[in-house]
Amino acid sequence: MPPQIPDKSSLIYTPFYCEENVYHLCKKFSELLDKSIGNYEVYACFISNQTRSVPIRKQKAAKSPDGFVIWDYHVILLLKELKGDDENSNKKRQEFD
Repeated sequence: MPPQIPDKSSLIYTPFYCEENVYHLCKKFSELLDKSIGNYEVYACFISNQTRSVPIRKQKAAKSPDGFVIWDYHVILLLKELKGDDENSNKKRQEFD
């Protein structure tokens, strides 16, 4: 089981700066992984496309009730559990928004 962050308020968060937020989230997960049992890799994944229009739901910056925003890019954290071979690895996604 991946490590859990005890309290979201303990994380550094800057509105509209997903890359900075994910950087700090990766750092926090790396610190937690150093203290826990298990073999995980942490990645920052940049998402974009040629039109620079990435639709993401449930965003704090949204003006609509469903939380829908179109960003020019977005960054998420990927947490990969290693189980000896890549075919049996579990991948989890974390987004901090």
